[in-house]
Amino acid sequence: MNTKNILVTGGRSPVALHLARILHENGNTIYVAESETYHLSKKSNVIKRSFVVPKPNDNHVNYIQALIQICKNYSIDLMIPTCEELFHISKSKEEFQKHNISVFCDNLDTLRLLHNKFTFYQYLKQNDYMYPKTYEFTSMKNLTEHFSKFSHQKMILKAVYSRFASDVYFTDGEIPHIQVSAENPWVLQQYIEGRQYCSYSVAVEGELIAHTCYPTVYTAGLGANVYFKHVIEPKIEEFVERIVKELNFTGQIAFDFIKDIEGDFYPIECNPRATSGLHLFDGCADFCSVFLEQKIQKRVTPTGNKVFKLGIPMLMYGLTEGFLFQRPRSFIKDFIHSKDVIYSSKDKMPYFYQGIILIVMLARKRKSGKGLTELTTTDIEWSGD
Repeated sequence: MNTKNILVTGGRSPVALHLARILHENGNTIYVAESETYHLSKKSNVIKRSFVVPKPNDNHVNYIQALIQICKNYSIDLMIPTCEELFHISKSKEEFQKHNISVFCDNLDTLRLLHNKFTFYQYLKQNDYMYPKTYEFTSMKNLTEHFSKFSHQKMILKAVYSRFASDVYFTDGEIPHIQVSAENPWVLQQYIEGRQYCSYSVAVEGELIAHTCYPTVYTAGLGANVYFKHVIEPKIEEFVERIVKELNFTGQIAFDFIKDIEGDFYPIECNPRATSGLHLFDGCADFCSVFLEQKIQKRVTPTGNKVFKLGIPMLMYGLTEGFLFQRPRSFIKDFIHSKDVIYSSKDKMPYFYQGIILIVMLARKRKSGKGLTELTTTDIEWSGD
């Protein structure tokens, strides 16, 4: 077996931990680099060594230099970004290439195109995809002048750069208290009635080599899914296959869709990075190979009927969002019959370490007044140059 030394960045996220476990299970040696002192992967027994690095939003140069030094000192064969630190790493991809460090991500121009909600919409429109009508505003004056045109229809107002459905508002005839500027543009998007689906895929040089799709069932607030069940939706797979081919995309990529009453899928945004769909590849023998430049005979998709959850968030938001009270039987059944993505009988410490991380995050929430999900990405968020 051709095993490698792999550096996974963004060790705070459940997907980084799960990816590390999958890669380790296939004989690879895993290192983690993270700018948070307290993070999920820190206590995992699949991690050879965990490094605390500078926060990329505070000091980009030092962050990149720290990663390069780790790669050189530990003979890293491959670096895999998972969260929004991806953009900071891609920005300096040439620096890594100078040191013969292989990075599993695309170039920054392509990532920008997909990450920015308005340029993504423009791409869809120019290339004859289905899309929700979307308008960009770069000043409050501009937004106010045009807002009345849409007062008769349901629209969604959201920041061009946002995550976890933060800074998202369903308009009801009034403009919410937001700050709009050239540096902080917002979009007003057509509301599509229907059910939300998410996809997660891996592509190499335009070839779609791993893919999954899952409906939104339980979420943390308006945004992140906390419950994952693979379904087959050919139209979504065809969309992803086409777009990664057009862009000659390499990396992890995810999309959110709305399926309308006629069965058509409208892509509403793109996350060109790892997302929670990765959990569905647990136990897929070939999934490790998609990152390691090994020949894949057939596109990798989740096997079996396993269902996954983020247990603590599902319970927390089951209470605060009312899922537990609105449909108690189905919620309890879904909770009991799904596998927690953090807990592993072979690697138990991250599950219990969640408690310490939660205490730290709640203390920060109280001090800053920010939401929990917002606090998880403050130091790595990419909102343009």
